[in-house]
Amino acid sequence: MDKHLNESAGIMLRLFDGYEKRHIEMGGELAANDKGKVNGKTQTVSGPLTTQLVARHIAGEKPVGVAPVRVDSTCTWGVLDVDCYDMPEDDVFALRERIHARSAAFRTKSRGLHIVVFVDEPVPAKLMHRYLVALRKRLPKNVQQKTEVFPKETQTVVAPDNEPTAVWLPVNGQKREFAWLIDHESMKGALDEISTSMLLDHIDKHCRTPTQIVTDIVNATPAFDTSEIGYKVPDNPAGRNDLLMRVAMSMQARGWPDTEMDAEIRRLNGDTGFHELFVDGALPEAEIVNLLRSAKRREKGTPTPLHYRLVEKFNREWAVMRVNGQVEFLNREEGECYAKNAFLDATAPQMVMLGKHRTPISKLWLHDIDRAEYRGIVVEPPDYNGPGFNVFKGWACQPQNGNSELWEEYIQDLLCSGDAALAQWVMTYLADGVQRPWSHHPGSALALRGGQGAGKSFLGRAIRKLVGPAHAQQIAESDRMFARFNRGLFGSTFVLCEESLFAGSSRQAAIAKSFITSDTWSYEQKYLAQFDGKNVHRIIATTNDDQAVHIDHDDRRWTVIEVPTRFDSHSKEAIAWWEPYYRLIDDNPGVVLDYLLQFEVDHDLIRYGHVTEAKSRDKVASDPLLALMDEIAETGVLPDDLSGAGKVSTATLARECYARGASRKDHPRKFSNQMRDKFGAQTAGRNCTWIETVHRGTDSNGILTVTPVYSTDRPGVVLPPLCEFRRLVARKTGNTYPEDGEWRVYQPPNPGYDTDPNGGDPDAVEKYLAQRWVRDETPF
Repeated sequence: MDKHLNESAGIMLRLFDGYEKRHIEMGGELAANDKGKVNGKTQTVSGPLTTQLVARHIAGEKPVGVAPVRVDSTCTWGVLDVDCYDMPEDDVFALRERIHARSAAFRTKSRGLHIVVFVDEPVPAKLMHRYLVALRKRLPKNVQQKTEVFPKETQTVVAPDNEPTAVWLPVNGQKREFAWLIDHESMKGALDEISTSMLLDHIDKHCRTPTQIVTDIVNATPAFDTSEIGYKVPDNPAGRNDLLMRVAMSMQARGWPDTEMDAEIRRLNGDTGFHELFVDGALPEAEIVNLLRSAKRREKGTPTPLHYRLVEKFNREWAVMRVNGQVEFLNREEGECYAKNAFLDATAPQMVMLGKHRTPISKLWLHDIDRAEYRGIVVEPPDYNGPGFNVFKGWACQPQNGNSELWEEYIQDLLCSGDAALAQWVMTYLADGVQRPWSHHPGSALALRGGQGAGKSFLGRAIRKLVGPAHAQQIAESDRMFARFNRGLFGSTFVLCEESLFAGSSRQAAIAKSFITSDTWSYEQKYLAQFDGKNVHRIIATTNDDQAVHIDHDDRRWTVIEVPTRFDSHSKEAIAWWEPYYRLIDDNPGVVLDYLLQFEVDHDLIRYGHVTEAKSRDKVASDPLLALMDEIAETGVLPDDLSGAGKVSTATLARECYARGASRKDHPRKFSNQMRDKFGAQTAGRNCTWIETVHRGTDSNGILTVTPVYSTDRPGVVLPPLCEFRRLVARKTGNTYPEDGEWRVYQPPNPGYDTDPNGGDPDAVEKYLAQRWVRDETPF
């Protein structure tokens, strides 16, 4: 045999080192058809390729081929088989620029193109396959669809029943153009004018890719490819058998052919690169046979045109949501739900080629058995593994060791004015939310009242830094909580309400009362489903007004704090004073988070609000009758009680309550009934005084005189002795009143008397009295 031919055969055998147990040869008459394709009969021959066989191949005699995967499941070369026939040389050069990797391209016997890559040392066949897939992605889309990868994904692990597919070697005589080098510094053109030995020697010395580059490219390339067969890998398998069983069931559901399914399961079995469970070794063959038999008993699915890896990629961004009987579409990155039309519009640019047509992935994904799907929306701990979409994604920062003295100082000294018991309640309330943001609310709420610069907003800022905006939402309009379109609130541990959100409105107070205590709440959004979800909300309300919240006389839910104003304006002095506090929560929020996570929480403590003087004032301001009783307990005088008998008419009670903000829809008897229920009053009969109107006139000196006109036959109530009455009122307001005394006689206001707001000005007195007794406002 020719010496040079023998040397060339040796180099080619070294380059195309492949499967040792068998190879392929072409027998019969080697004739080209009218398209230039060489036809013959392929024969599989036991044993490895030899120098003699390869030399005959190079000499143009019998073509031979070999699989790139060796018996130890490693490779030193791989092939991109491009089925684009008679590709012009300019197009080959264009592929060279696109692929941008060391390799050689050869015409095939079918007039297609084999792009062969070589590595400098053996690599796992699976790694070679993924590297070739990464290179294929660099090709034009129309070329990608016509390109097959060797080794195949299902043949990267050699087994007795899963031997790899062979590839014909290049340079079979001079019957076709044979080679181009791609992306090499010295040679990038066609090499059909040099000898075979020079070509092979050059490839051997200069065209091998370092294995580190192969690894780096594979690690940097997402493992999604439209032309590979795919299946779903379970997230938390119970063991090796469960892992492979669920993979096999996914293959069966996606319509895998039985032979390929058998081969892939056996390839995965024992592969630690596939799953760490196989560090314990492979499953016995008997178990593989049983699990494959079990999987095949299930109905075989119809192969889908959308590859599983694209389904998996789409699932990372989107999921079907079943909410209260309706279907929505969740953008998992945003945490937002879309109606169907909005979903289709948002995903319209994502397309795949089906034949000659572009089809939206979303439409194919909707019909795919492996689309991501949730049943309901929940807020649960991070380890939740149920069917619902969990909106809790963890804290906004990580716990951090550090000095938390400034935080403790802020809560106790600045917020709570040194009241240790109140500070304990506030810290417990906050720590409970931070430690269990997915738990039901404690049934209480916090309100802060104070002027600008008092530091109320600092608390909300700190909470948002700790748990994140999604779990500490700021609300300026009550409709977002109590009316429509409030779904965005679901899962918010803290609801930061601004500027007297509940003050002065008995209706909102009633809804807020339910909001604070209900275990579930109703959430809805335009175009989306309404649902009832777990109520985890802890309210923190802040205001600059005199009244923070509307509170019932028997309220046990609210803790109201009067925050003292340290600075009247945002002066340089104020900014400098607050700077360390803001630096703590802006730069080291993890220190505060760590403190609250370690804080010992007494859940019984925050089941009810903490009693404060500020809450007592809000309670009085919230209830017109209680506000009236507070004044009466303070003065010991009942309106219109001209005899000091402790009696007050129903009409008088109604008039005074209306003047303090009671609803005109409230019947006068409501107030006398409340007096009986809450303040120990008894029915007095029709012997109570009611000042009906005011007679205004002037004396001979022109001085204004005001004379009340009243009757003494009105129904009403008689109150208990003044000391007993004061005790009953104190139980409602929390205020302290004089401990002794008797009921005093009511003194109608007169000009020059103590009711004159302008030092004896007759016009002012007349205006004042006219406002106090207006016939139109007098109840009958």
